[in-house]
Amino acid sequence: MKKIILGMLLVLSPIANATLITGTGGDTLSAIGGGELITFDGLAGNYTTLATPGVTFTSSGSFSVDTNYSGSYNTTGLHITDTDSSSFTFNFTGIVTDFAFVHGATDFITTLTGWNGSTLIESHSFQNSYSSNNGMFTGLSNNAGFTHATLTISRSDYIFIDNFSYRTTSVPEPLSIALLGLGLAGIGFSRKKNAS
Repeated sequence: MKKIILGMLLVLSPIANATLITGTGGDTLSAIGGGELITFDGLAGNYTTLATPGVTFTSSGSFSVDTNYSGSYNTTGLHITDTDSSSFTFNFTGIVTDFAFVHGATDFITTLTGWNGSTLIESHSFQNSYSSNNGMFTGLSNNAGFTHATLTISRSDYIFIDNFSYRTTSVPEPLSIALLGLGLAGIGFSRKKNAS
């Protein structure tokens, strides 16, 4: 029985932690090893929710996709500009194993939290970007995958989001893996018992 429990813990352990992705230069797609890139081109407008292929962006307030301050605060071309929200949610259409985005203009503590359903995978508070223009980006990576993530700012402030990259892979659900492992363990146990 101890071996079964240990095996279950090993199978489910990838859920519990994630790798933080950080860097400069704005190349979020290379940082996650390929995938899809959302540049927000052709999406100019005002939103509270913006659905793109693969990711839906939702703000606690309203935001725009525009060229305000383009070329500064880590932005290029069209990007998300938010002047009054304290949080964003990124809802992924499928299971996403890696995601990263360029961010700028935040003067307060910002926390990125990744979730798989209702299970917290990772939460990381990161450095304020202020007026940086070095292409600072942040993201998370986890083999078990993310269903959504939240970006929370300690108080309402400007935030810019650009070059949002994500990568999906077919990831079996943890419960399915656990049930398969339990079933195989049961078959092995019954064979051992019958052999005796």
